[in-house]
Formats: sequence, C-alpha cells, structure tokens
Amino acid sequence: ITDHANAANLTLDPDSDPNADRAMILDNVMLNNGYDTIDEIKAFALTELHAGNIDIFQIGPTEGSCIINRHRYKTVGISDFADCDFSNTDDIDNYLLAGGAEPRVIAPSERGEIAYLGVCTGCHAYAGRLIGPSVMEIQALYANRPEALVNYIN
Repeated sequence: ITDHANAANLTLDPDSDPNADRAMILDNVMLNNGYDTIDEIKAFALTELHAGNIDIFQIGPTEGSCIINRHRYKTVGISDFADCDFSNTDDIDNYLLAGGAEPRVIAPSERGEIAYLGVCTGCHAYAGRLIGPSVMEIQALYANRPEALVNYIN
C-alpha cells in the first residue's frame, strides 16, 4: 500500500487522492508473500527492525485504515492501523450507487479515449509498468503501424 510520494516510475493522476486512505485488510491467505521484495521496501523495513519476507507493507500517510488479526501477518508500516470493527463483507449486497449513475452521452469522437481510459489504463500506465508494458513502450513498438497494433489487440 503506497501513496503517490513513494510510487516510483508511475504516471500520477493529479485529480486522484495521493494517499491510500481507508485500506481495510480482512483475513487473507499469504503463502510466501514478499519472497522477492524490492530493495527499497527492504530498506524501509529495517527502520522497523524487520528482516525477511513481508506480507503487508504500507508507506506514506493513511487515514481510516484498519486490519483484523494483524498477528497472522509479517507487516511493516501498519502500526497506526486500527483494528477493524467488522470481519467480513457479508452485509454488502453490491457497490452500485443507489439509483444508478446518470447515463453519459459519448460522442463518436470520444470513443477511443473512453475505451483507453476504461480498458487500457487498467493494465498500462503512460510511463511506468503496471501489469503490461507502458504506453510509451507500446507507442515505440507500433510507431507508424496502427494496423499492427489493431491486429495485436484483436
């Protein structure tokens, strides 16, 4: 869990909240989590006299975050997390807005941008790597060959 100040190599959205607030960690199964921890996290862990694998790591300011059964995990940076006052999400039927959202009229000229924002950015950041290569890498691979990009996507 990180804030924007500690998210290296990531294109930041200036309109999003820079802090990871209200993280709520319930029971999770952690098997060999953190086995390949990056050096920056290892260095921060040493400030809490922690060595070895880390199941849950948090850096940067956070408000309203909580965890249950913290003793089950190897943690760094969550000492200010409260104990959650719930243990499951059984009472949540869905995450939809009551009454739904207002329909949005999308002009044909906006469809490419909407598809990019709604689909592509889930895995591809502009300059840094999320799940797939960065948009900059994709642009370099398919420069002046839009049909090759279309073929790859399809």
